[in-house]
Amino acid sequence: MFYKSLMVLAAVIIMFTITNCQDVKSQPKWNIKVASLVVDNCPASACACLTGGAPHHGTCRAVGVMHITEGNYGDVSLTGQNFGMTVQFTSMDDIHYMSYYIDENASPEVKKALREMLSNAPFGVIGEGFEIKETSIKYSNERGGIATFSLGEYG
Repeated sequence: MFYKSLMVLAAVIIMFTITNCQDVKSQPKWNIKVASLVVDNCPASACACLTGGAPHHGTCRAVGVMHITEGNYGDVSLTGQNFGMTVQFTSMDDIHYMSYYIDENASPEVKKALREMLSNAPFGVIGEGFEIKETSIKYSNERGGIATFSLGEYG
């Protein structure tokens, strides 16, 4: 995996709320608040990718885990669940590879909800290698601000 070859790493923890912004009749209303920990190959001081810009260094490669601190997908509670992602791109218009990961240990109901949520806006189907896989996901944010994650064999 190209994630094992990351030479310069930047880790960023971001707290944000995502609400489905697409009126899809088959998709229930949902809302999630997440703590996100992402590691990429950008210089630690100024990652343009976090604000939608192009990578300074050509190709951005990143792996991350989002921990849902509060949320639901229709009637399914997603609070405490994790999902992950891997991505490689040169610009937001040129995404070479993107995958989402759901925790293989989640209940079938949660897996189905996450799969549906990640298949639609704002996540959507982007990049040549888009797929949703199951793997072991761990996220920890200890007191004192030390956060760690593992995303199966991907990061």
